[in-house]
Amino acid sequence: MSATITHMRREIEEIPEATARLLDGSAAVLTEAGRGIRERDPSFVVTVARGSSDHAATFMKYA
Repeated sequence: MSATITHMRREIEEIPEATARLLDGSAAVLTEAGRGIRERDPSFVVTVARGSSDHAATFMKYA
């Protein structure tokens, strides 16, 4: 019996490299966005997401 690699599994395995590309290519923009949020010091942040993005947004509130 051979294991079939699913599309979801391939996407999961791409996460580390995709994250590194995002951070490498967007470091300046992300730094500036973070600075802007800290300067505004919001009382709360609202996130809107579905699926794994919702999970990531929920995780973020504990960071």
